[in-house]
Amino acid sequence: MTADAKDYIFLSTIKEIFHSTLTPHGQTAKLACLGKLGKVDFMRRILLGLLFTLCIALVSLVVTFSGSLIASGNGDPVATTVLQAITMGCLVLFAICLCLLVITLGVYVVMQSRDPTDHSP
Repeated sequence: MTADAKDYIFLSTIKEIFHSTLTPHGQTAKLACLGKLGKVDFMRRILLGLLFTLCIALVSLVVTFSGSLIASGNGDPVATTVLQAITMGCLVLFAICLCLLVITLGVYVVMQSRDPTDHSP
């Protein structure tokens, strides 16, 4: 297969993807990435991603803080300083993720309460 044929296949694939995101009036859909997902399902995925990131930040915070305590106990000031800086970064990441998680959970609850297809008691 020649390079021109590969380029043609690549361009035709891009053209098909573009045409699959067109609305009936020929305009591109604004949220083509959502596709068949609803807004509530999209918010669930964001919540799961934030929760996963929060757990990773918490574990990283505990590990680096423990490492900094071990390094200070061994009398290594350079390692202690570096690990304390990394610990502070993990703490900031944890705080940001926690705030985003609370805000996103609030938006999710409001969107869930406005969903007319929800038949839960």
